[in-house]
Amino acid sequence: MPDVGIHATLKRLRRPSPRDGFDEIRIVGHDGDGGFVVARPEEPLDEGS
Repeated sequence: MPDVGIHATLKRLRRPSPRDGFDEIRIVGHDGDGGFVVARPEEPLDEGS
């Protein structure tokens, strides 16, 4: 897929919210050691720095 298609789609995306019908929302990031860090949106996300 061309980069322009990826960037055009990315511009249309938005973060999910409870209004969308989700019971809980989580943010997932890399921990820098091959694993993941999971946090609630109101918590700071420590990505293993």
